[in-house]
Order: sequence, then structure tokens, then C-alpha cells
Amino acid sequence: MNKIVRMHNNFIEACYKCTLTEKKLLLLGIHKFNKLAGKEVDKGRIYQTLSTQKELKDIIGLDTKKDFTQIKNACKALNEKVIALVNKDNKEFETFSMITDTKLKNGILELGFHWKIFPYFRELKERFTKYDLMNVKEFSGVYSVRFYELIKQYENIGHRTIKIEILRKWFQLEKKYPRYNDMRTRVIEPAYKELKEKSELYFEYEQNTQGRKVVSITLDIKLNIRQKEQVYINKRVKDYFNTHTLKHFSEDLYTYFQNRKEHLSTEDTRYITGLILGAKNGTLNIKLMSKTLLYNFFDWLEPELGLQT
Repeated sequence: MNKIVRMHNNFIEACYKCTLTEKKLLLLGIHKFNKLAGKEVDKGRIYQTLSTQKELKDIIGLDTKKDFTQIKNACKALNEKVIALVNKDNKEFETFSMITDTKLKNGILELGFHWKIFPYFRELKERFTKYDLMNVKEFSGVYSVRFYELIKQYENIGHRTIKIEILRKWFQLEKKYPRYNDMRTRVIEPAYKELKEKSELYFEYEQNTQGRKVVSITLDIKLNIRQKEQVYINKRVKDYFNTHTLKHFSEDLYTYFQNRKEHLSTEDTRYITGLILGAKNGTLNIKLMSKTLLYNFFDWLEPELGLQT
């Protein structure tokens, strides 16, 4: 069964630092918080989430007995951790504690969320990203999880450029890895390798320079599919347009969008909406489309062909 977590993009791009255990506990708490009843925030309330011993084990791979001390220390750290959200103009900010209180009793883990965090995880209508927690269960590095979230935002767009100074702020690494080579070795490369090995979604990256200084990286977002599946998708695109026009593609893509929109990020939604309009107007260049989107589209269009087998 899917264990979907939904969060505002401002939270994905928030400035904070945590361990892998802290991150996974937080994600499970957010998953539970997503499902809480009530559409309007009750100011002054602490929202409590409950996770069973089985859920902790099955969803994020933590045993309340074997990993007791690890869980206790992570919960204490989450109590003390503050998130900083800064707008793109660096003119406004907001800070708040991740978790207000925690308790583990009879195998049940209780996490308390302050009411101010409500807009970032509940009743999200725009600028949010969602993914299955099972996709990150086996990750051994916290930066792998955070990079996964960053590329998940732009999954169907297929690429994303991030300034190194911004990445340092998001991960709170200004003092730890001031040199880019250290950050690449300790942060970017381990995440790149683990996602490529374990994730259904990964990235290749290009370093962008000004003079000799690396100022940003461009992430080329890819589905972890086998080479024969990539060859097959290329053939399907060719076969499809031998018998269909861009107008047909616009109609099929619109149906795909309506069917899948609950599973798409806001960035994906905008991207696909633009593609639908371009196809409708006859201005879309299929060769420039994200390979990830093409794969997902044809897997949805013709599931009986069994692309995943």
C-alpha cells in the first residue's frame, strides 16, 4: 500500500539540517499529519500524530526496541530544531520548531505539530510535492532523501538548476563545507550514487562555472529504467506519431493529466499544461519533452504492454 507524503514546496526548500533518522521520523509524522481530519487550522492547538510500532518498522525501517536510543535522540533533536523559511526576495522569513513534543509508549510514537506548520502539510492546493515514503525507506544518507525531494519537484520537467550557495543554505552547510570540492565529495556525489543505485528516480549533474568557480549544478532528472525499456519508449514514440497527430497527442495527454493530476507536483502540472497547449497549437517539439514524462505517459496509455516487467 502506498504511503504518500505531501508537503509544500517551501518546506522542501527550507533551511534546516538533520540526520537520516530525524528526517525519516519527520516524514512519517508528516504522512500522518496529512491525513488528520479537519480542513481549518485551530490556532493554539498542538496536532498529535500517532505511529504504531509496525508502521515505524514497515515504512521507515526503525525498530522501537532495537533502535530505541536512536529514536529517542532523534526525537529530542527534532524538539530542538528550528526551520527557517525565507522568500525568494530575501525580504521575508518565518521560523518555527519542527516538532513541539514527542512520546513513545507501548510501541506508539507520538509527535506533536504546532498549528503554524499546518499550511505546509494540510489542504495543499498549489506549489506542493508528493511521493511515496517507501521510495526512500532504503536510503542510508539524509542528503539522498533531500535530493530526491528536490528532483521529485521537477520530475516531469526533467531538469533543474540550483545555485551552490542556495544548496548550502537549504542544507545548512555554509560552515561545514565552504569549499565546493568538499561539498561535491561529501554531499552531491553520495546522493547521486545512492539514488542511481536504489531509487526509481535519480539525476546526472553538470557543473556550471564562472571563471574557475563552480556556481551552480544542473540536475538532469532520469527514471531508473533499463536500456531496453528506453529503446522501447523511443520506438513507441515513433509508432505513435506514425498514426497520430499532435492534436491526438494533446487529447491523450490531457486525459493522462486528468487521471494523474493528484499525483503530480505543481511544477509538473504547469509543465504538462504547457505541453497540452503547445500540442493543441501544433508548436510542441516532442524531441524536447522529458523522457520521464514520455515513459510515464506510455506506461499509462498502454499498461497491458508491461513496461515494468
